[in-house]
Amino acid sequence: TVNMRAKSYLMNKRRAFEINGDQTGLIEEMQNFPCNLKECFMSASKDSSFPVLKIKKRITELTFEKHVSRRYNLEWESGRNSKVRLVEDDEGKFIMSYLPNPGARNLREWDTELEAWKPAWTVMNKFVLGADPAKYETQEVSGKKKSYNAAAMYYKKDESVDGDMGNNIKPRGSWVSDKFVLTYKQRDVSRDEYADDMAKACVFFGAMLYPEMNVTFLYERFIEWGFRGYLLYDMDENGYKKPLPGRITSDGNANSTKQDIFDSWENYLKIGAEYENHIEILEECSNIDGKQEMTKYDLFAAGGYALLGSKSVYPKFVELNEQSMMIDSKLFDTFDY
Repeated sequence: TVNMRAKSYLMNKRRAFEINGDQTGLIEEMQNFPCNLKECFMSASKDSSFPVLKIKKRITELTFEKHVSRRYNLEWESGRNSKVRLVEDDEGKFIMSYLPNPGARNLREWDTELEAWKPAWTVMNKFVLGADPAKYETQEVSGKKKSYNAAAMYYKKDESVDGDMGNNIKPRGSWVSDKFVLTYKQRDVSRDEYADDMAKACVFFGAMLYPEMNVTFLYERFIEWGFRGYLLYDMDENGYKKPLPGRITSDGNANSTKQDIFDSWENYLKIGAEYENHIEILEECSNIDGKQEMTKYDLFAAGGYALLGSKSVYPKFVELNEQSMMIDSKLFDTFDY
């Protein structure tokens, strides 16, 4: 038909811009001859900082790769003080692209000072779960478009599995770390159910939670349920833990969180876009059109918090403290008092 030939012509023109690496030309072509309403309003100034061509190429690749990720649910074996088990479910709430080995799951310790659970120090500096909670309970916005509770887990570069071995350099495309490994985006869940899901994800992976703190119920539930040690804090310039975990986000000039999130995504996508395995994240990165739209793109926001949290030195501080205590204990045991 005429419509099919016209669309084929437009797609071939776009493909030519992609082959030539002409990002600006591609954006202008999409603006002038859009295939959907969103493309009419694409911002060349915004997208020039994100590698649009890499993102679009990886989205196309993932469209035809059927087994990169799959859906699961997480369940407590016998309540919140127990281990978490993985349940395959085609309608599961979690999309995962990586699973820790069975021996690396549910590694946690009871902290007598905090009187709470925390990840074992062997895993606490690996995974960061960024969380973007809905601002209102579902019943509070009856008659309006409901917000999503979202989360994204980032697996920091893990030298133990992706490090170079002498002269043997592991190719970037073979890494399992330095990418996102889990996403969660649910509309019809209560605050308690969302917080419980976040706790299960943290316990299963040994992840630290770095939440948006405009609403504080995740923080409150983690303390109430005995998971204080899973909360990820930033450190101040004097090396002290800040009073609250995560970040508060606002539109004021004094608050840099939104800009920090965009900067973190830009740095990640320049290299990581072509290796990212979560198409749902890449689609939001491709579609968002500036900081003012962050409230519409929940996975983008959640992933941004995960990337920000990955820069915190707090887990390393805890890890070094744990190692120091172990050394002191062994030294103490060697002497006969």
